[in-house]
This record gives sequence, structure tokens and C-alpha cells, in this order.
Amino acid sequence: MKRSILALAIISAASLPLGLQAEEKKSAAPEAAVSTEYNTITAKVLEVDHATQHLTLQQEDGTITKLTVDAKVKNFKNIKKGDLVKVEKIESLALSLTKKEKGEKPSAEVVTEAQTAPVGSKPGAEVIKARQITAEVVKVDPAKSLLELKGPAGNILAIKAKDPKNLEGIKKGDMIAATYTEAVAVSVEPMPAK
Repeated sequence: MKRSILALAIISAASLPLGLQAEEKKSAAPEAAVSTEYNTITAKVLEVDHATQHLTLQQEDGTITKLTVDAKVKNFKNIKKGDLVKVEKIESLALSLTKKEKGEKPSAEVVTEAQTAPVGSKPGAEVIKARQITAEVVKVDPAKSLLELKGPAGNILAIKAKDPKNLEGIKKGDMIAATYTEAVAVSVEPMPAK
């Protein structure tokens, strides 16, 4: 499963609309902004409720986390108190400017892909969820580094640009495409030797 979560990171980076490097302008094509965050935790199973698929986990720093595992996860019955659970998470956000087509309206789409460990092996699962949204620019305020976007439900969202230069060339009526990808892989790890 680690291979496919890494593949997701590579695919999401490669498939981003016009794959942005905001600091570098090489053509007149619209730019995209990409932010990716990686996080891995290992936690010990303090309590497991097989009937309700609830886990209580404790990280090395003492943080306690309670979670419910999806019923589709195979081999949940094999998890026991004291097991180590490893959770890897990748979050990526890509924004790109697109030219509005005649009659184009803001839109939203969610795509989810899931994979679980084979029957008989240690419990594990991987879920990849991509949310794709297009929103219309309703206001650009370069002085305040603000951009106001109208989403598919008609809601207005104000976004502050970290670098005001990223607002250059954006005008009212443009469309902003956003792809938020979240990949989570969970696996039960062997206990370390004492």
C-alpha cells in the first residue's frame, strides 16, 4: 500500500492543471499554486471494540485518539490491544486559473478510491479522496491580497494570497479550479523488539 500512496503523490503532482511553480513564469499559460503536507504517526492500540469497529490509540507523545474504522476494512478482528498502528496521510491542494467558457458555472465533484489488505493478512486500508471544485472570481483586492470566489452553491469564500504577486492577471469573471486530494494509509505494524 505504501507504493500506491507514493504513486498518488507523484500522480497528483504530475496531473495538476499546468503543474505550478508560482515563482517561475516560463510562458503566458495560467499558473497553479500547489501545497502538499505529509504526516505519519505511529500509535499503540489501547482499546479495541470489534463489534463497533472503534479503536482508542495513544501516540508516543501521549496524545489519545479515538476513531471508527470503516466496516469495509478486512481483518479488523485481528487487531488487538497493544498493536502498533501506523497512519500515513498526504494532503495536497492545487489551485489554477482557467478561462471561463461561455455558460460555464462553478462546479464540484468528489472522487473516492479505497483499497484494503487481503483477507488473512494484517489489517490495513488506504483511502484516496479528491475534491475538485471550480469557482468564479467575484472580486480581486490586490491591496489586501484578497480574492473572493463564488462556489457551486452560490457561497462566497475570501482567500488571502500569501504572495500578492499570485493575484496578478486574475480578474473578475475568471474561474479558479481547485483540487484537494487527501490520501490516508493505515496499517498494523509489528511490535518492536525490546
